Amino acid sequence: MRDIRPVLLICFVLMIAIHIPQITGYIVRKPKSLRVYDARSFSFRLKLLLIYNGSETGKTVTFGQPIYVNNFWSQVSLDGLKVIEGDMKEFYLDTYDLNVLRDGFYEHVPRGSTYGFTHYVLLMSLAVSRPREEFIIEMKLKVQVSRVDGSLLSSNVPNGTILDARKELHEDYDKYTAPTFYWDYDDPLVRGVISSIRTRIENKYARPIDHIPIWSLIRELMNWLSYNTYYSDRFDYPYFRLKVSKLLNRTIEVDGRRKYYGVCRHIVDIFVALARGLGIPANRYEGMVFNDFSGEVTFLGFHAWAEVYLPHVGWVPLEVTITHPFDRDVVDIGDLEYMYYVPLVHEYNNCKPPFLSPFLVLVTSASVINATLKEGGNERGVEEGDLSMVIHVPTLGSLPIKDFLLMALLSVLIIDDLYLHRRLSRERSSG
Repeated sequence: MRDIRPVLLICFVLMIAIHIPQITGYIVRKPKSLRVYDARSFSFRLKLLLIYNGSETGKTVTFGQPIYVNNFWSQVSLDGLKVIEGDMKEFYLDTYDLNVLRDGFYEHVPRGSTYGFTHYVLLMSLAVSRPREEFIIEMKLKVQVSRVDGSLLSSNVPNGTILDARKELHEDYDKYTAPTFYWDYDDPLVRGVISSIRTRIENKYARPIDHIPIWSLIRELMNWLSYNTYYSDRFDYPYFRLKVSKLLNRTIEVDGRRKYYGVCRHIVDIFVALARGLGIPANRYEGMVFNDFSGEVTFLGFHAWAEVYLPHVGWVPLEVTITHPFDRDVVDIGDLEYMYYVPLVHEYNNCKPPFLSPFLVLVTSASVINATLKEGGNERGVEEGDLSMVIHVPTLGSLPIKDFLLMALLSVLIIDDLYLHRRLSRERSSG
């Protein structure tokens, strides 16, 4: 069995806003130019270890854990929750826009809304009796997910420009192109990188950037990523999120060329910042990825990807961990078809983490159960079984708790395991 490191999930102290806003703007809908196919339906079981991170005891602490975001290719629902260890007084599922924080309140949104940034958050009230008290819960999710094919966009390239995007999005255009805490393209270093990219593109197309089709601009950015970024999970590189100004201030030499490096969450943040700096509306997803190996649905790990707005088309997902020209050539804009992507977080805004969560949350095991595969209109079952990539923490006392608390303080999102085999391969070869 592989030695998989623990996974740290983001968690929020959620204070419920008194008002419910009128939801406008981003509505979930499938663009006509994208094809959704090869649907899968399965249950997914996650076991979470919660470690109390506060000092006050003898009280009930309520906090929230985002567990899914629905969209046109992925639908998730909570199908059960079991408390294995600890005293949980109550729990319930509620919906928030975690991009909006006003006076300590995340924005509450209506249940069942088609608003694209509706995060389903598991709110739990836990009775705490001592510091670092441990709680273990197991939740079961129902998942319906499809692959997304963007090849139709390549055969009929949309010609909408930044000017068109501004007209179609109206006042929301600024929201999806603004600099943020992590996407700090107003930093001089990031502005310099954007300026060089802009100059090269405008010289190539012999026209201003806002008169060039956004589809072409995205292809140029994917090309830039393929030559200038490198997927690296070096032991000395942090897995938590960094500002793009920090990411673009560190390089590694690969085949005689200096490249910016990091894991998927870092590369996605670089892409979003550069795209927004050029005037392209862009957002970020983070979630889980699955695959179907010979009829068996398997959990691959956690991953991050992007989405962009194409005028006359709409919002389309985009895999941007493009660190080699080969990747650039085989991945179309709008493609999510080499894996099944299930979002946990959908982000158009981010800010400096406002507070330290009262709980550290780690995934200790994960398994796909009761999978059904649709074949020619029929469904067939897949036997229940734990994954070969089960994440297990046998003795918490042996873990570097202080390191994990530091990660939480810096607002770590999700530890990435998607390309863990690269490290394992290097360790085997060196051993």
